[in-house]
Amino acid sequence: MSKMNTWRLVACALALGITTGATHAATIAHWNFEEQTGQDIANDAGASLTLRRGTSGSGWGDPAWSAGGFNGTGGLHYNSGAPGANPDYHVSTAKVTAEAAQLSLTSYTAEIFFKLDNIPPTGFSRTKPYSLLSQYDTTNNKLNYLLRISGKSNGKGQLNVYYDKAAGGGQSLNSSIELDANVWYYAAISRAADGTQKLMVADVSDLDNISITTNSASGTGAPFSGAGKFALGAQGTSSSFQRGFVGIIDNVRISDEVLDESALLVNNIPEPASLLLFGVGGLVLVSRKRHL
Repeated sequence: MSKMNTWRLVACALALGITTGATHAATIAHWNFEEQTGQDIANDAGASLTLRRGTSGSGWGDPAWSAGGFNGTGGLHYNSGAPGANPDYHVSTAKVTAEAAQLSLTSYTAEIFFKLDNIPPTGFSRTKPYSLLSQYDTTNNKLNYLLRISGKSNGKGQLNVYYDKAAGGGQSLNSSIELDANVWYYAAISRAADGTQKLMVADVSDLDNISITTNSASGTGAPFSGAGKFALGAQGTSSSFQRGFVGIIDNVRISDEVLDESALLVNNIPEPASLLLFGVGGLVLVSRKRHL
């Protein structure tokens, strides 16, 4: 093989490896929605925990593939229906239901990028607040964790993380950031073994000006963590799903430990790679990564 062809192969291999840094040693699941076709959503972190659009593989409750994901990538558009629609949610679930038990955790970090089509109305019903992701303990019919968006009286949105405590009662934590529609946000929830809980939010519409706002609580009780039913874009219940999301979701990662802030996805957003051509057949890959 000629030296020039060798360099071309090296450059192509580097180009293909640009996104691999998103998988951390503690990662259980990482979905980036780049398939843009079919029913399955691959888990970049392993062979298990493939997600399925909808609940049956037949178009029931399917979110739509979207080319308008975060930072110019692919995503999924969830457009949950109004009350009376059948079904009144869009959702992504574990293709193999039993594998969702891997996501029933007491110490974890869950991360997600999202953009709202609109702000949910205030109050609670089957269609509000909007749910981004949830893990439902089907053994005890309790929530292991739930990240959701409520509507405020001023027309803004507010993120909240909630779970049912094994000792009784619930644990709820609000973000102090007010959300707008049609803006890309990053959110992460974490809970440590010592009971420290965090909800981190950042506006990521300007990659040169990202600031994470963290709200936290200490001494939280352990959550229920039995056999699970995972839902992306909706809240799981004992028999179905409810409170579906309306907007685009992209780049979701779940880790089985509390990650250092430097390891969070929001602190490792790759800029578009640049392939610089020079000479005859020469190729150089320039790839930069933004760090806060």
